[in-house]
Amino acid sequence: MPMSKQVIAVACSALAIAAAAAGCGGSDDESLTKAELIRQGDAICKQGGETIQAELAGYVKDHEIGPTSRLTKENQEEVVLTIILPTLQAEAEELGELEAPEAEADEFTAIVEGLEGAVEKGEAAPLSMLNSAPKPLAEAGELAGAYGFEDCAQV
Repeated sequence: MPMSKQVIAVACSALAIAAAAAGCGGSDDESLTKAELIRQGDAICKQGGETIQAELAGYVKDHEIGPTSRLTKENQEEVVLTIILPTLQAEAEELGELEAPEAEADEFTAIVEGLEGAVEKGEAAPLSMLNSAPKPLAEAGELAGAYGFEDCAQV
């Protein structure tokens, strides 16, 4: 009997360690260090950028758009609505799941909210994501850069 309790204890410990490493769990102190937050956040943003690039390449190929051709306004709007905005929304959701250090929670929340706000503006006016100045993502990118993000600042 003691052996099975030992196995359960080891399994529970392993799960607790895995949950802590993943940045999730049930304790009150789940926040990441700033360096961990930046590392995990930039990984999310980098993956989002790669997704957009890959899907855009597929879109160009599927629509037989040549290297010297330009996307029409209709193509641009479609790219924003079907590729860019869904990816940015997914990034915002993933970033929002991260726990910032308590002292910097407001600063990090402003970055996530800025990204969500840019998505909302893009849904209302898709071409503003590409053609307006400043672009809806500019503020979120500036906030992310000031916080220390690299990939997330490149939005």
